[in-house]
Amino acid sequence: MAAEGILLQRPEAGFASANAFWNLDTVAALEADATLREAVGIDTRYFELRIDVVHAGQDYRLDGLVEVLDGGLVRRVSQRYGNVT
Repeated sequence: MAAEGILLQRPEAGFASANAFWNLDTVAALEADATLREAVGIDTRYFELRIDVVHAGQDYRLDGLVEVLDGGLVRRVSQRYGNVT
């Protein structure tokens, strides 16, 4: 349950730094040693996409999640699309 609490405390735009993560009360209570703290970093790899299109009086939307892999390749993790009601 503690892991879920940590995930729910994540800022929408992500953590600004590893220190911001370690400063969460729940995480700070773990009293992690320096080796563990140094193993945690910030790496932006996942991006949410939202595309809205209006065509011939119809609204369409594509929501997706992509991961940027090493070398700059992009992998689609998920997508959802359809008419907007």
